[in-house]
Amino acid sequence: MAQVGPRPKNFSKSQIEWNGDPEEKIWIGDRWCTKEYYAKRLANRYNGVNKNPRSFVRNKFSKQKSKARLVRKIEWALDIDNVTDAILEQNRCAISNRPFVYETGHIDSPSIDRIDSEKGYTPDNVMFVGSHVNIMKGVLDLETFIELCSDIGKTRA
Repeated sequence: MAQVGPRPKNFSKSQIEWNGDPEEKIWIGDRWCTKEYYAKRLANRYNGVNKNPRSFVRNKFSKQKSKARLVRKIEWALDIDNVTDAILEQNRCAISNRPFVYETGHIDSPSIDRIDSEKGYTPDNVMFVGSHVNIMKGVLDLETFIELCSDIGKTRA
């Protein structure tokens, strides 16, 4: 696809919106793209990852490691092969006991959670949970999180 104009000023990814016209072009990265092209590009990015649980886990591991070390400045002392084997062997969330689903963006995709959020990612301080369980737990300790979920369940019953 050929570039049809200069990069827009003050552009950010949060401003990506289409008016419904599939031929409308927006600036993504280093080129102008249509919505259709952008959707295909995103689908291809995860094409090989979602086909194989081992490659999915290794990809997720790499992303979590990069975010922890570079963005959040948290210690990371985990080995990719050990973590991958442990997640595939466990195959269930340590908190909810729901089976893992090896798909990008799925609520039950495996995630590495720190047991004590004050410490780093070390073999004795991690458990493997569903990604949404990890998000919901946040920085809470396990007992507080389970108590909170129990209270919610009682209230909603």
